[in-house]
Formats: sequence, structure tokens, C-alpha cells
Amino acid sequence: MSQVKKGAMHTMMRGSQNKKNDPVNHPSHYTFGTVEVIDIIEDWALDFHEATVVKYLARAKHKGRELEDLRKGRFYLDRKIKLLEGRAKRRRSRYRKAKLEGAKLPAPRLKLDGAK
Repeated sequence: MSQVKKGAMHTMMRGSQNKKNDPVNHPSHYTFGTVEVIDIIEDWALDFHEATVVKYLARAKHKGRELEDLRKGRFYLDRKIKLLEGRAKRRRSRYRKAKLEGAKLPAPRLKLDGAK
């Protein structure tokens, strides 16, 4: 059983406890549905930037500062994109340099969207 399914079952089993705001363990802005945001983040094995985007997006309508949270999420998404673009650029640069130096290299592998 996936962590999200376990988390959903755990959340449903808590029943009325879910309605109480526990600002440390189960803040109301993360426990508004059947699955807590942390359960999704852990189940999907998101890295820091991805998890932060999901966190801000999920809580945006529930914490009272929707526009601010969406902007924060965009900030982390933009940083993640820049990191990935920088990695791709460095790989291409190393490949070109090695090729110029006469190394026989295999063709660069193409990655599908979302592949790591």
C-alpha cells in the first residue's frame, strides 16, 4: 500500500481529530482534504524545491494569503527550473569540450520530461 493511501486511511481514521488545528503536527492549512500534504510529498519522493512548490500550492487557498503563497511556490519552481537548465548547459559544455579535445563520445542521451 502506498504511503499516500496509508496517509489517507490514517487521516480518515483520525476523524474528528482532523478538525482540530494542531499547528505543529497537523496544521489546518495542510489537513483540509483526505490526505495531508506531507504524505504526498513523502510518497512521491519530492526533492526540496518540488516539495516546497506542492506545499505552497496546496495551502494557498487555506491559509488566507493565496496570492503570496502562489508567488512563493513560483519562486521555488523558478529556482528548480534554473537548476535543471544549468545542469543541462554544463553537460552540453563538457560534451563539447571533450569532443573538441578529440575524445570519442557516445551521443548524448535525451531525457524525457520529468526524468532524473
